[in-house]
Amino acid sequence: ALIFAVLLILNKAYGLNYLNPTASGIKPFHVSEKWPQCKDTFEDIQVQGNCASSWAISVATSIRDRRCIKSGVKDPIS
Repeated sequence: ALIFAVLLILNKAYGLNYLNPTASGIKPFHVSEKWPQCKDTFEDIQVQGNCASSWAISVATSIRDRRCIKSGVKDPIS
């Protein structure tokens, strides 16, 4: 309920429709459509479980995705 109230306030304050983004002219963005050569890299989700180093997995995944975008290199994370 709180998030809904915040979205309503943002809608009124900025004239954007966060509840229906396409009504404001905001187009959805899908990285796999912009960089199709990296689609399998983007869709490779790492299961972190109860890992205390989940932040490190997130950083490594982000670096891997950016490297694929820039150079096309697809590195597995293990």
